[in-house]
Amino acid sequence: MFIRYTLLADGTSDGVLLPIIRWTVESNFPDLELAGEWAGDGIPAARSGLLKRVSAAVELYTCDVLFVHRDAERDGYALRRQQLEGELAGIAQTWIPVIPVRMSEAWLLGNPRTIRSAAGNPNGDAKLELPAKRQWESRPDPKADLFASLHAAADLPKRRAINQGQCRLRVAELTTDYSHLRGLPSFDAFEADVVRVFNDIKAKV
Repeated sequence: MFIRYTLLADGTSDGVLLPIIRWTVESNFPDLELAGEWAGDGIPAARSGLLKRVSAAVELYTCDVLFVHRDAERDGYALRRQQLEGELAGIAQTWIPVIPVRMSEAWLLGNPRTIRSAAGNPNGDAKLELPAKRQWESRPDPKADLFASLHAAADLPKRRAINQGQCRLRVAELTTDYSHLRGLPSFDAFEADVVRVFNDIKAKV
């Protein structure tokens, strides 16, 4: 069975969620053939409102499932999900919320070896100061935590900077197993939604 899905994200950097989405689907439905893409070109700015952005994504990026990303930020998971469900109530498109707490980078903090490789220094031994898993969803700025760990992993002289955005994407791409995210309430909710929605799709065939 072939399923096409699209990610509509808050911003361009949130394309890092695509590998996580693919892993989650494949680990639960290894029998499916998948094609995923990020909704970029032609999508209105965030100030246009979520419904207009979703409508554009559905029109421009034909898919069976639309993944709609919003970071929880300071509002928390429950409120953000309630907002999404309220704004998208009644749309015909099958969709799944993707709500990292507090932001996407919190889902990229779990693999020191991958962070070192993404920073271009796979054999480095500099201390990374990564927060413990129990703290990932409570850290005020996971993006700063990730970037700090990437700079530490690169272990470069102060005058030589890393490309933070490129390294962040590499962390997502180089991670082959995201099972370490299980146990995070936001990820567990996301995976449960994936299982429910994809089972519904398969049952209708």
